[in-house]
Amino acid sequence: MSGTTRHTEPIDVHLIAVREGETGPEVLLSRRAGTVYAAGCWHLPSGHLDGPYEDVAVALVRETREETGVRVDPDDVHAAVTVHHRAPGGSARVGFFFEVRRWNGTPKIMEPEVCDAMEWFPFDALPEPMVAYCRAGLDAYLAGARMAVHFQEPGDPIAYDPKADRLRLVRAAGSGEPLPGPAVEAFAERAVGRIAERIHAGPPPPVPGGPSVDTTSTTSTAQSWSDHYASGRDIKPLSDAETVIVRERLVPPVGREEPRALDVCCGTGELAGLLADLGYTVDGVDHAQGAIDRASAETGRPPVTYHCVDVTSGDLGPLAPADGFDLITIRRSLAHLGDRTRIVAELAGLLRPDGTLCVITPHADRFPQSLRGICLDDPEIAVLTDGWEHAERVEAEDCTVVLLRGPGARPATYQEKLRPKAAAMAGVAVVVTNPHGQVLLGWNPSRTCWELPAGKVEPGEAFEATAVRELGEETGLRAAEERVVLLGTLCDDSHGMTRVTEVARITEYSGEPQLLEPELIARWEWHTPSALRSLPQPLFTASAQALNTAWPGLLPDLPPASFTPRPVPADGGRLPFGEPPAAVRLRLRLAEDLTRAGWTRTPELRAAFQVVPRQAFLPEQSLGRAYANEAVATVITDDGRSSSSVSQPEMQAVMLDHGRLREGGHGLEIGGGGYNAALMTELVGATGTVTCVEYDPYVHRRTVRFLQETGYADRVRVVLGDGVHGAPEHLVPPGGFDTILVTVASMDIPPAWTAQLADGGRLVVPLRLGGYTRCVAFEKRGPLLTSTHVSTCGFVAMQGIGRWDDSPVPIGESGYGIRWEDTPPAPVDPLERALAGDPVELWTGVTVAGDESYETLQLWLTVTLPGFCRLTGDREEGPVLLPRNQDAAAMVSGGSLGCMTVRRIEHDDPTGRSLWEFGAQGFGPDAKDVADTVVRAVRAWDRDIRPATGPVLTVRPVTRHTEQLPARHVIDKQHSRIVLTFPGHRHDTEPLPRSGDI
Repeated sequence: MSGTTRHTEPIDVHLIAVREGETGPEVLLSRRAGTVYAAGCWHLPSGHLDGPYEDVAVALVRETREETGVRVDPDDVHAAVTVHHRAPGGSARVGFFFEVRRWNGTPKIMEPEVCDAMEWFPFDALPEPMVAYCRAGLDAYLAGARMAVHFQEPGDPIAYDPKADRLRLVRAAGSGEPLPGPAVEAFAERAVGRIAERIHAGPPPPVPGGPSVDTTSTTSTAQSWSDHYASGRDIKPLSDAETVIVRERLVPPVGREEPRALDVCCGTGELAGLLADLGYTVDGVDHAQGAIDRASAETGRPPVTYHCVDVTSGDLGPLAPADGFDLITIRRSLAHLGDRTRIVAELAGLLRPDGTLCVITPHADRFPQSLRGICLDDPEIAVLTDGWEHAERVEAEDCTVVLLRGPGARPATYQEKLRPKAAAMAGVAVVVTNPHGQVLLGWNPSRTCWELPAGKVEPGEAFEATAVRELGEETGLRAAEERVVLLGTLCDDSHGMTRVTEVARITEYSGEPQLLEPELIARWEWHTPSALRSLPQPLFTASAQALNTAWPGLLPDLPPASFTPRPVPADGGRLPFGEPPAAVRLRLRLAEDLTRAGWTRTPELRAAFQVVPRQAFLPEQSLGRAYANEAVATVITDDGRSSSSVSQPEMQAVMLDHGRLREGGHGLEIGGGGYNAALMTELVGATGTVTCVEYDPYVHRRTVRFLQETGYADRVRVVLGDGVHGAPEHLVPPGGFDTILVTVASMDIPPAWTAQLADGGRLVVPLRLGGYTRCVAFEKRGPLLTSTHVSTCGFVAMQGIGRWDDSPVPIGESGYGIRWEDTPPAPVDPLERALAGDPVELWTGVTVAGDESYETLQLWLTVTLPGFCRLTGDREEGPVLLPRNQDAAAMVSGGSLGCMTVRRIEHDDPTGRSLWEFGAQGFGPDAKDVADTVVRAVRAWDRDIRPATGPVLTVRPVTRHTEQLPARHVIDKQHSRIVLTFPGHRHDTEPLPRSGDI
């Protein structure tokens, strides 16, 4: 340093916000404006540190919020490149460029005085003019550099000019180093000799004259390794370098009361003991019982709990704490595991959000080719780290230690291969699953993508024969042609050529996957289907389309392809169903929870929930989500609404219970998906029938496919049609259906449902009444339907003829709207003037607790308030005190509007529950009268209806005689008149008392 003053330079931060555009990745740029430096030039959102207290990552988050309005989680900030920049005027600075791919909000101009435009641009079409410093940072980022120098010369333009490009990339440490010399190779050879003795000379040789050992079999390998450990042999002990790394980098999290660790493939427990010594509560798992026996017998080590579990097929879920492990380790074993991508993903699912997966593996560069099978090389390690937010690599003598944190959930990606040869573009893709329901995929290293076993059709060869031949040639698996089920034909475009792919499904085979074409496929692995949605590497497009044929909806946003399904064989397709142990455990737990809550009241219903695999009807969901007691949307419309879903198990149990479907009965479901139909099939048994009518072709295809996967296809008759018409006549049993379950919300009771229901049969339907949906179980008695059960529910709306529009009618420019459903609409124009005036506000003195249902009040107001409707609008603005997250029950009388409201009262009830009081607001010339009418209705409900049971609904078909019935407590529909009888109401003909009389 020269002089007496230390040289300093300012630090700035730059945001590289990246999104996927129509043609590829795009970056967010803003245009500088006003009197600032480089006005008129495009630039990245950027800024300076606020002071010595602020680090660069925090500064980036703050500047992003101040300039673009979006919020960025600090964990989503990733270092991209550092640029040392000198401006043409001679001043220098250091810029930290950060990549961000996730944020909350939509970017917008927040500082208009210095920015007049903000847009997304493809990286290969950056705008001009652009600040040269910014362009240098982007060019360095796109080149993959970690550091760059950009020193401009006097006279250089501020804007980027390719003729004056001063960018110089700085090489990263370790890049381009020479290969190991002879001394290193000699050391590796010595290490190999030790490992050959201790680790992997392979399974013990077969006993002369005894049975041979199949080294591809998990069972035989477990036995051979168990014998290996029982004989006193072991694997290579921890090296000093490994021990130092573990002690320094895998210390328990600060502040965690009981940090938990899982050591996978623990052997005799050396690493598990070290972790316990560091302070972890440790579980060790190994598939060799001999290793577990020796580890458990070890003395002088901190305690570890050992389990004999095969990580390739066992269920580790019960070992995990509720919030996950802090640390999972797997040492010198990952290369042995054929399905390591799936296994690593499953281990990641057992981690806490901030947990660490530590993989210690021999490195291929340090061992001879003869021991290649025990090692991972650099490309394999790179694949291992794909999808993780943080990956750190440390070398430890002959091993590489990989520390992984933050497993990503990036959407699945797909990529095409190179242009195929000019041959027949007709082939077969084989979707084969093992007994755990996992699908076989091969890793193609030359094209860096996963693909199914597949190949072209030989001249004159049947598709079934092609499937069997290609499966055998590529993987060594043997299958019979008669056990192949063809699902249909895909037709799409590949590099301008038509590609025709027949999709074959196989679940029965013999053998284990082998590498028979290593020049094409580096390894075969079994994958969990739901995990393919976030597979870090791409899927070959044709394979992805075939997977979506087997499990419609599994993969989102696929390139277009036409599909022609094959009819389901008469026997259902003969597909034995496979699933992992965790699915069975979760299914039994769900059934137990439903029983404990009182929803499955019969042994038959409990048994149905214990047997039907719900995850098979939600292949795109994780097991945990599939077996949660909640509805799961399966089709989302463009406006964000759900148009199809698999209903909440609790609600399905309620409907099936009140449907009274019994052994030998005949059931009809209006609405598809497959799961509910499978439950119905279990209830009716082998002598009963189930028919399902679905309107949406896509949902119909899912229903057929999933019933075929689970073995119910030959027991459920699935029809594509409008459920308003019921079942086709030839499928209606003599005497009618014993049970009709409607699993979509319906505005009416169509005549076909009543006509096709047997006398004494049950119709269970989510019925709209005044805009409120109620699950109503009806029993047919002659021409009438009488309710036996009424409860609140929520279902997707019916499509087709029975569809309705619940869009509100806007009240001028007031911001409010009126929803009419079962009441003749009235003019709303006068209501805008009414809402502009002062409201009349009355309170009833009627209260409910915060967790108390007032569902009968909604139905009471529906049939007692003249001009009943529902008022919607913004709760935070305007004069109406709307309830939170719902419309307000209201009435329209001439030019006046009355609506029910609610307020929190100051004191709680004796048990500490919050209390809320009902009130009414009136607007318009008759504001007092309409508010008073609402108040009287609420008080009448509190006096007569609330203490009694809910209403009884009677459905009469609309005829000339129906119109002559009294109109009190009636809802008239297009096809039916619904009469509501409230048991507690004392005087049907007595008018509601005035509020002043109470």
